[in-house]
Amino acid sequence: MENQISALKNIQIKTIIIDGKKMTRCHFNQVEEYDCINSDIEFKGDEIYGYVNSSGKRCLLWSRKGLLRRTNLAPYYNSKYASEDDFTHRHIWFLRLIRTSYSTRDEYAGKLRDDVEELDTFKQKIKKLGEFLSTIKGDMQLFL
Repeated sequence: MENQISALKNIQIKTIIIDGKKMTRCHFNQVEEYDCINSDIEFKGDEIYGYVNSSGKRCLLWSRKGLLRRTNLAPYYNSKYASEDDFTHRHIWFLRLIRTSYSTRDEYAGKLRDDVEELDTFKQKIKKLGEFLSTIKGDMQLFL
């Protein structure tokens, strides 16, 4: 029991303070949502503050030119883990982000490897996306 209590003493809860006041979920929901990476899969902000679990989604809180931004990371994770045979909205969102040409036969009915013109570039950018997502660690969670 003593070891459990001492382990609890080391817990740190990270919060965001703005103008001396703790950010609330209401404030967080008012932060504008933007993609946090550009078409080259480079972070386009100035600083990452952490992430918030909001309504079952992981949202990144970051800033650019002094303005707070948030990004729903679900599409990023969905693109990273989607298979090449899963040519759905998961890949189409990412293909648009990275400005890669693609075609579809019927509504989302193709196989990715047949429909993407620059498949090697796409795979490299998916790998780079995975590297970016791996920088978002569990100890970066913010609590509102």
